[in-house]
Amino acid sequence: MTTGATSSRLSFANLFSKGIWAVLDQGVFAISNFIVNILLARWLSLQDYGSFAASFSVLLLIGTFHTALITEPLLVYGSNRFKHRITDYAASLIFGHAIFSILTSVMILCAIALLTTLGQKQYVQAAIGLLIAQPFILLTWLTRRLCYCHFTVQLAVMAGVINLCVTLSGCYLLFSIGKLSPLTAFVLMGICGLLSSCLILFRLFSSSEIFNSSAYNREFLSAHLHYGRWALPSSLLTWIPANFYFVILPFWGHIELVALLKAQNNLLTPVLQFNTALATQLIPVFAKCKDRLQQAKWSRYLLASFTMISLLYWFMLFVFGDFLMQALYGPHFLRDNKSLLILGLLPLLTGVIAVLGSSIRANDKPHQIFWSYLSASFFSTTIGVWMMIRWELIGTSIAIVTSYLVVTTVMSCYYVFDRSPHIHAIN
Repeated sequence: MTTGATSSRLSFANLFSKGIWAVLDQGVFAISNFIVNILLARWLSLQDYGSFAASFSVLLLIGTFHTALITEPLLVYGSNRFKHRITDYAASLIFGHAIFSILTSVMILCAIALLTTLGQKQYVQAAIGLLIAQPFILLTWLTRRLCYCHFTVQLAVMAGVINLCVTLSGCYLLFSIGKLSPLTAFVLMGICGLLSSCLILFRLFSSSEIFNSSAYNREFLSAHLHYGRWALPSSLLTWIPANFYFVILPFWGHIELVALLKAQNNLLTPVLQFNTALATQLIPVFAKCKDRLQQAKWSRYLLASFTMISLLYWFMLFVFGDFLMQALYGPHFLRDNKSLLILGLLPLLTGVIAVLGSSIRANDKPHQIFWSYLSASFFSTTIGVWMMIRWELIGTSIAIVTSYLVVTTVMSCYYVFDRSPHIHAIN
């Protein structure tokens, strides 16, 4: 009994330690994106920061495909099914990443040619930077997840800290010599991504292991394509409500509005990323509930907590919003910030989505997630576009919030009217 109890305590302590490192890794990644966006918004012109923000949303779109086809299946298969062949598996993933990067680079080149033909020179510079940087930024996403499968999350944190320090130093250097632009910002991010990826790969594997491994494996490819067949549509639909307007606003000549919208959204990023990270942790909690009554009890507690925190955050934006915009970005971003108060409702909605979505996934009903986001995407690409054209920044803010309200409403309907008595455990 003593030995078993000791073993159990050690196992729990080990799991808790890994969880802390995982939270730190996500925190470093989030802080890096947050600070870099603040500095770029402050140091670039509205037009340049708007073109950077639009291109960054395209990067996130590419990232949804990369995550669904490569990174997310890695987390599923790398820790169990292929864990005894992790070196060959890693080599195949890097090969797959290279093929993916070539295909996306060709598409970006076509977009650059189209923008050049249309005379949109202010977007071409950012698009060229995206072309150069996206293979290495996405490689960082892949290598960080390899650390999770290799049970060396500390390495991902160390690489993230180095990436953060080099990126911030590089931004300041470029700004001080007058060379900071959307192009150089993306190139810097790509260089830092390459450095951190090499650090992780050479600490996890020897160069001979990687280069002597088989780069193509039909079993690995088949598993990832099977997984991505279901993950890809859902990932794409979750991108639309949050990022769609950043990409289409420039086509209506509103590049400055993209900058303002992104700057205001930056103030919400810490809470939104916390909600996203917490959603993945809630799935096993709901899956272990004995029945729907216990699950409902947890849901009420979590929803009350999210509501209280989100309302406090919204009140902070109401009181200090203008001050924060002035302090972080300077006077050129100090406009009518009604749109900030509208966007301030997003933490509340994403918190509700995190709870309801985790409960739905724990009940093994991912199709309900799909239909929820499909409904929101339909709104975003129809009525939402009309609102954007009609009322510009205010209309876009209302459209984004309403899109998430649609997700919340559809999920709530599924949650309330689903009478299934069984709660399925996550495999």
